[in-house]
Amino acid sequence: MTQRVFLALLLGLLWFALPMAARAQTCTVNTSSAVSFGNYDPTRVPPTDITGNVQVRCFIENVTVTVSLAPGGSNNFANRRMDGSSGDTLNYNLYKDAARSIVFGSGIGQTQTMTCTTGSNNSGCTGTWFIISTANFPIYGRIPAGQYVGIGTYQDDVPITVTF
Repeated sequence: MTQRVFLALLLGLLWFALPMAARAQTCTVNTSSAVSFGNYDPTRVPPTDITGNVQVRCFIENVTVTVSLAPGGSNNFANRRMDGSSGDTLNYNLYKDAARSIVFGSGIGQTQTMTCTTGSNNSGCTGTWFIISTANFPIYGRIPAGQYVGIGTYQDDVPITVTF
């Protein structure tokens, strides 16, 4: 019994002695609150703005994480669009800043990715560290006002790539 406890303690100490790169990084991604515009009113001025979030949770602190977004169904970062059940399209875009001036994308053209460190508040991200280390990546969405489209459901699929 004493040998097992000693062996377990020894293995635990060796685990913490390993450099961070030698440890397996176990992270999960939560996109449940990524982006949802809700109901759109074309007569509403100013534009319809929302804020979403992608959360990365790791079991190790200080993991560098990069999030990038694809252009979506329009295949165009500058003019993302949602296709509607009515056959109409609704223009929108996703941004990495609250001013909605930097398009959140893959780094191609005028778009930028976002890199953060879990457990830290940096680069526009927020993070916490308590047993599990998190990084929260904000996504700011905007639908320009004055788009008169048919009633229906509008959606676009934007793949999110998370690298750590």
